[in-house]
Amino acid sequence: MAYAPNGARLPRNPSLESLHELYRLQKEKCIGDIFFVDGFLGNDTYDGLSRSSPLKTITHALTHCVAGYDDHIIVMDGYDQEPAWPINVNKDRVHILGVKTPPDGSWLTLQPNVDAAAFSLANGIEACEIAGFMLAGGGPNSTHGAIELINSGTNMNWIHHNCFGHYWIDGSQDGIRLAGNSWSNIIEDNWFYGHYVLNGKLLRHGIYLYGGGQGANTIRRNYLLGCNTAILLTSPQPICDFIIDENIIACGTDAQGSAIDLGPTSTGNMISRNRANFGDTEMAQNPFRDQAGAGANHWMDNMRGITQIMPA
Repeated sequence: MAYAPNGARLPRNPSLESLHELYRLQKEKCIGDIFFVDGFLGNDTYDGLSRSSPLKTITHALTHCVAGYDDHIIVMDGYDQEPAWPINVNKDRVHILGVKTPPDGSWLTLQPNVDAAAFSLANGIEACEIAGFMLAGGGPNSTHGAIELINSGTNMNWIHHNCFGHYWIDGSQDGIRLAGNSWSNIIEDNWFYGHYVLNGKLLRHGIYLYGGGQGANTIRRNYLLGCNTAILLTSPQPICDFIIDENIIACGTDAQGSAIDLGPTSTGNMISRNRANFGDTEMAQNPFRDQAGAGANHWMDNMRGITQIMPA
């Protein structure tokens, strides 16, 4: 079980069975309102307050939410129903959960029909949750990530149990993209499929940080297969105090830094217990790279194939 900001006990893996717990918590006033969305059977003229009267779009459901109240949007089904992409998450402490999905997020699809992210967190948005979706970012020629935190102050958000680049969708340039001044976000238990995997659809990186001052974010327990670079953190501004832990990476190529690559401004980050390889023998190149130089970051217990290795 996990804990919401007000102490509510929430199921870690979103599912229809979770709704019983959510109803109980709402009755006890531990969380905010619950709004239901069904992209095929819903209608934005409905009230969205029950499974039998769902809204059609997440965008409209967000207009019903109150910032800071831990309102929940339960998405029962969907595809490309949104009136505009990306879905702009513009209120603090909103939880958007897909429930027609196994824990790896590989069923409930949100597929933008234009070149855009599926979700974008607005400037200053904090403590939101996105879980349980198979996400794209605008098709085979996309210039976007499927989820983008590219505005300043997108802090303390939780992105988990989603699937990026699955072969059933049209693809994205990157899985999760960060660029604003963002702190204390958690990215965990997600699946990423790059174009080097048969039918994988991510055109470039799994998790890509390319701007803004970034600190104390956690990237853990993700599975990343066949990306150009699985986790690439590079920015002209400081990148500090990240925890990058227990990620399993099948590299797209036998290239230096193809698993985890830290840029020159990285400092004080902890990179531990990650495993990476390419092919069925130990790759020739070091999949871990630290461009910040000796002593800038903390590396421990990371493995290339079956061998513990320090970064290049």
